[in-house]
Parts: sequence; C-alpha cells; structure tokens
Amino acid sequence: MRLSEAIARDRARGRKTIIAEYKRASPLEIINLHLPLRDFYHEVAEHVSAFSILVDHIWFMGSPTDIAGLRMLGWRGPVLAKGFVFYREQIDLYRSCGASSVLLIYRALDPHELDQLYSYALDTGVEPLVEVNTLDEALEAINRLEPRILGVNSRNLDSLEIDRDLMFSIVNHIKREYPDIYIVAESGVRSVEDLKRYIESEADSLLIGTALMRSGGVRASMLDAISRYR
Repeated sequence: MRLSEAIARDRARGRKTIIAEYKRASPLEIINLHLPLRDFYHEVAEHVSAFSILVDHIWFMGSPTDIAGLRMLGWRGPVLAKGFVFYREQIDLYRSCGASSVLLIYRALDPHELDQLYSYALDTGVEPLVEVNTLDEALEAINRLEPRILGVNSRNLDSLEIDRDLMFSIVNHIKREYPDIYIVAESGVRSVEDLKRYIESEADSLLIGTALMRSGGVRASMLDAISRYR
C-alpha cells in the first residue's frame, strides 16, 4: 500500500494518518539508541497507518536494513525511507529493502535532479514524498511536479528551529488552493498538546518521531492520545 492510499483510506474514515518514525538520533541530539526496532514496532503498530525509517547513518544513526527489519516483523503498510536522497541507486536500495515511499527534500536538490529522481521513483513503483519548508518551495514543487502528496516540515533545515505557525499557514494555503493534494505535517510534535493541534489542523497526515522514541511515559502518553484524538 502506498502512503497516499493509506491517507485516502483514513480520510474516508474521518481520521488523520499517523506515521511513526523510527529515529535513534537527530543532528541535535541522541534520542534513543537502546530501543530495538522490534519493541518499537510492537508498541506502536496498532496505533499508526505508516512507518518512517531514517536511513542516514551519519546524522541519524539509521540504516536501510531497518526497513527490511520492519517488513520481517510483518508490517505490510506504507514505509517511508527518510534521508538525503541524491542518486537513483539509493532509491533502488530502499525499494529492495521494502520501502514504498522515499523522501525527496526540495531544497537539497537542483531542479534537474529533483525532476529526475521524482520521475525515477514513480517509474520504479516508489511513491515520492517531496518535502518543503516554505510556501515558495511548496508552490514551486506543485507547479513543477504536480505531486499527489507533499510534506511540510516545521523544522527550518538551516537553523534547525521549529516554527509550527509557519508550517500551519503553509498547510492551510495549500489545502485551500489545492485541496486534492495530501499534506504530511512533519516535525514538531513533542507533547499531547502539540498532537491535538496537529490533528485539528488541515494536514491529512502527521509524522511523529522523537516523542514516540522517548522511553518511559512519554511514548505511552502519546500513543494513548493518538488513540483518543486521531
């Protein structure tokens, strides 16, 4: 199943699509190096519609083998390979591991690279999720690619700061002008209050990483809130 198909299914049921991200670290911090993928999967799978796997080792302590591991555990839904994609061979690798979607970061690619990778992903059966950070990027991506699905990251990739209000304003603009495009709200869900705000937004899907990777009561509280509010 593709991510856009999962979003369409959840939307028909009147709920948001939750993407759980397995994320050991970020450029800012070590999040949780001691949570096995197996345990993470068994705790969250019943609460979410898709998984995101960090595939970059240097910045996120991730690996494409985690995608294969997720499939071996029995997950049959969408899996997003999330990292810095610059080459077709990366798409081939993630697909061979079991990814159904791949992240393409708009500002990390020149227009020719973006066109080539976007088309190649589609041709190989992998759904590209183009990530943007500003309204200008979003409009350029829409005009250039006519995407079915778009990710809006609340984290500024230059400063690494979170700006939820800016993200929501971009989401609202896109949904008003292009209601048929599915929007994934990325980053910034740190608490139950954040989760409720994201669910109440115009975004079709929420990607949650750090809050679900935290040990102890943080993950349990977030999963309980997802069950109640999504």
